[in-house]
Amino acid sequence: MGDIALTVSSVMRGIVGLGSLLETSEMVVKEGYLKGNL
Repeated sequence: MGDIALTVSSVMRGIVGLGSLLETSEMVVKEGYLKGNL
């Protein structure tokens, strides 16, 4: 039972990490795009 919970929590953490990574790269792209237009 413990192994399943551990796997689920690590998968959830991976999804959250991926989401924040995408958010960060999106912000960087938007910033670079705005700077490129100025």
